Amino acid sequence: VLAFRSNITESSYYQVMDADSLPHGVNVRFEDEQEAEGMGVVREWLSQIAADLFSPERGLFLRGAEDRRVVHPAPHSRQQEDRLGYMRFAGRIVGLALRANVPLGMVLSSGLFSYLTGRRATLEDLRQIDPQ
Repeated sequence: VLAFRSNITESSYYQVMDADSLPHGVNVRFEDEQEAEGMGVVREWLSQIAADLFSPERGLFLRGAEDRRVVHPAPHSRQQEDRLGYMRFAGRIVGLALRANVPLGMVLSSGLFSYLTGRRATLEDLRQIDPQ
């Protein structure tokens, strides 16, 4: 992946979404930084993209009411263009981070985790996002 620091998420989007390039992990290089590569660069790249994708300003995810590390899909994100593409992109970033053992500073809400693993969400799961 050739990433541009000025728009790291968008410059990485299509390269990461090319499924053929991911079976063996990812190599990252920042534009104009020929010397820097390796796991340190991958860690930095994953962390920066995750910080952008999961930020409230991006509008794709909400933060937990009590634990700000918790993320859950935002209901109003449906209004965003290419929302599903960016949700898939977020999933790939999380998968790459898991594969590379890189903590992203966030956790999936228990309701989202339940959905992804085929379990029923409970009222307690919903309280994690909205205590009322």
